[in-house]
Amino acid sequence: MTNKLKIILTGLVVVFIIWSTVMEYVYSTKWLVKSIHDEYNGIIVDTFSTNRSFIFKVLINTKDTVVISSSTLTNEFYNSIGINKFIIKSKNENFVFIGNTEKDMTKVFYEKISHSDRENLFFPKEWKEKWIESSKWEQKQQ
Repeated sequence: MTNKLKIILTGLVVVFIIWSTVMEYVYSTKWLVKSIHDEYNGIIVDTFSTNRSFIFKVLINTKDTVVISSSTLTNEFYNSIGINKFIIKSKNENFVFIGNTEKDMTKVFYEKISHSDRENLFFPKEWKEKWIESSKWEQKQQ
């Protein structure tokens, strides 16, 4: 009976590990796709990070308040944002326009896209070869 219990518990642990890995694979890419899919236009009113995590948040004042929450935003994005700056994010594009005025805008990449995300089944096929520059950060780390 003890050996059977150990085998059952080991099996449950293995199933749980496999399940969590699959869920991370699915949801991380779905989150990235949703982030690229979103659109907004407004003024940055706050930037913050919670719980000393790598999740960075940007609060944008639009007609519907938007909170960007991501751990994969590009360094270019982080370095460009600031309180009271204008920001425009077009739908289905992986770049934003940021500037001090609506006429003085700079185009910067938005999300880092890993090579594994590009190969993920949930990443849109029409985006697989788009925004290649947003994957260059991964080559530098290797």
